Amino acid sequence: LCCIFFFNDTATTEIYTLSLHDALPISFTEAWVKNDTNWIKRILHKLVKVWVGFLVIGIFMFFISPWVFELWVGKEIIISHEMSALLLVWVMLNAWNGIFSNFLNGVGKIRLQLYLGIGGAILNVPMAIYLGYEIGIEGVLLANIIVTLVGIFIYPIQCRKLINGTATRSEEHTSELQSHSFI
Repeated sequence: LCCIFFFNDTATTEIYTLSLHDALPISFTEAWVKNDTNWIKRILHKLVKVWVGFLVIGIFMFFISPWVFELWVGKEIIISHEMSALLLVWVMLNAWNGIFSNFLNGVGKIRLQLYLGIGGAILNVPMAIYLGYEIGIEGVLLANIIVTLVGIFIYPIQCRKLINGTATRSEEHTSELQSHSFI
């Protein structure tokens, strides 16, 4: 599905969003409440395997992209190989982060994502402007990739610590809605 994003297929994107993306946090929540860490580990492992499969498909799509783009938009619009490569990297990084953020969202551990998101937005805008001016449109995408790189290390580590029970209190901190009852 991630590779389909590479070619910007809106219908498929919506199907993905309505099915897998929305169901995973709910399933992770249920498993977390039941303390079924084996199921969580198994699903995360399967999602990583699927991600690797999509990476292979994405690399194949990268190599055929000049012909697909020509067929799709004609010869008037030229999409550079650099742009295709950067799009593939950006999509795959987001898909990787999505695996782990679905778990983190499902168990309500969103504080770190919030901080990274705010920090990323603050850094991304000036970096995208600068790199866009220096490199062109590829620079804007490169800024997005640079900001996204932080999560590819932090999210899996946080997930592993939560699942193994080795997260510190600050890593486990839940939202106000979960720690206080309003009933």
